[in-house]
Amino acid sequence: QPLDSGPVLEGVAAETDGPFLLFAPTEKKLSAQGEAMLRRRGARLLTLHECLETDAGGRPVVTDAGRQRLEEFRRKQIPERAKKPVPDQFPTPGGARWQDVRIQFLDGETVSISVRGVHGQFTHKQMGLGHLNCNRPTKQWNLLRDFAANGGEMTWESKGASQKNRQRKKTLKEKLKAFFRIEGEPIELLPGEKGWRTVFTVEQEK
Repeated sequence: QPLDSGPVLEGVAAETDGPFLLFAPTEKKLSAQGEAMLRRRGARLLTLHECLETDAGGRPVVTDAGRQRLEEFRRKQIPERAKKPVPDQFPTPGGARWQDVRIQFLDGETVSISVRGVHGQFTHKQMGLGHLNCNRPTKQWNLLRDFAANGGEMTWESKGASQKNRQRKKTLKEKLKAFFRIEGEPIELLPGEKGWRTVFTVEQEK
């Protein structure tokens, strides 16, 4: 009697909406209709004869062919996520402070950086301030540009002022610390807590 003419295959298919693995002793019990249903569902039939063998102690173990079939199914149904690119790090000289950092925007995507005689040019992506799935800068990069446009300060009267800047500022600080690896806070409160200012120098494009 074909496997899919009974309740087994129908029951398995009813339990899940997505692809699944079906283990059977052999393929002989699977009809053409059952094979078609498995293909439609993205399912895979694995035979115990192909996937299992016994070791010297008589215990069942997975064969190399079985591991290969399982890995093929996993890769097809659960694609590996794209690895998150690791941002570059500035070659910050030892003993540098945030007051030693100078960032100048060259354009909307690139800055020139100098720290105690060490210089370099970096994009928003290299600084960890770019979106992973496109070439657009993040809100934190735009906040850094707003700081530059306002002489390193941000108040409610500044260009780009927003209620959301509090969280964006927090993330920007974390990104800058990871990029430069300098102790202390790169952004601090203004007197009277009326806004923030960068401890480092940041300038807009000339």
